[in-house]
Amino acid sequence: MAAHTLNRVDLTTIELVANYLNITHYIPDAFRNAKIDVITGGHLNFTYRLHLKSPFVSPFGLSVETAILKHCTCFMSVDRGIQIPINRWRYEKLALQNIPSTDIIKVPRLYFEDEPQHVLIMEDAGSDVATLKNLLLQPVNQNDGVLLALVGKYLGEWLAHLHSWGTSPENLSDFEQPYARIAWASRAFMGYDHVASNSEQRYSDPRKKLLARAMYPNRPDYIISEEKSARLATLINDADYSIRTDTTTVLMGDFLGSNILVKKRKHQLDYDDEEVQSTKSLEAIYIVDWELIHVGKPARDIATLCAELVVSAQFVEYGPGRVMLREFIKGYQAIGEINQSDLMLYTAFGIGMHVCTKQWAQDQMMLERVGWKGLQLLIGDTPMEEEDNDGDILSQVEQLIV
Repeated sequence: MAAHTLNRVDLTTIELVANYLNITHYIPDAFRNAKIDVITGGHLNFTYRLHLKSPFVSPFGLSVETAILKHCTCFMSVDRGIQIPINRWRYEKLALQNIPSTDIIKVPRLYFEDEPQHVLIMEDAGSDVATLKNLLLQPVNQNDGVLLALVGKYLGEWLAHLHSWGTSPENLSDFEQPYARIAWASRAFMGYDHVASNSEQRYSDPRKKLLARAMYPNRPDYIISEEKSARLATLINDADYSIRTDTTTVLMGDFLGSNILVKKRKHQLDYDDEEVQSTKSLEAIYIVDWELIHVGKPARDIATLCAELVVSAQFVEYGPGRVMLREFIKGYQAIGEINQSDLMLYTAFGIGMHVCTKQWAQDQMMLERVGWKGLQLLIGDTPMEEEDNDGDILSQVEQLIV
């Protein structure tokens, strides 16, 4: 690649991106004069869709008319006052270059990299795709239910293959990212860490009252017992140590529905069998946003999606969460093993995260019921370490659905 200027550019607006594309001499000509749209929903990067004036022939031999440009900065795109390591750009680049895809599960292909400016231009799944998060928010008919069950199965199988691939010493070394470990821990404990101390300051944020109120809704001070508070603090401390030190395998690190894109075929043949029709309608599943890839216990990736499916099944009547949960776990178990204790621990923490951020509903009573279920799993009268770990994993996880 040609030598690049060392002057750092600002790519935080459409106008600045257009100028960068047009004046940077080493960018492929097909990306110049593109129509640019902002892609919303992310928190860390500035991301845009490029509508190209003429097709770009990618290094993979494909002619494309759109692409995604992602610009990494040393601050969060949603809050410039929050500083974050800019070297996360390197890990996403390595992921796009190395993480295996399948016929159905796709990791976006990398078209162009500009290291000095921390820019990646990559494959676009298309503006007509749906995030799994949005699909989980809606009731589904029978055909869509079959389709999303299949999505769950494919995701489970693919994730198990990723975790098998990620155990090699070379891959573990490439994707050891301390910042991503810290970011994962910070998000994991946000739902319940305030319950682990009896300090009055833990209730200064109104959102943080939610889980304490769920634990003992009839107590005016919402203070849990010292014994249970200490038990929860121990669980958090032990889990935090594991997150920061475990080196079992490479994790996607952000395996949420918002980073899973489901693409249906635009033109479909008609089949008499509804199940076959639903199956044939699935074109691809894209896994995007790899900058938090890191190393750790595989159950953390599994639990990230499990918690989202569990929560969605409780807030969306006739939604696909329950059936997807079942097929996701079965798909993973067909390829790899799941540590039940780890899965239940991190799923419980994930439930707390979803409830605390109120991503799924504003119904206070339902939020408390769901939060209570996760908290009881962590510090209820039957602690996880005393449960029968030889039981059926799928049944254990499904019991988390209120």
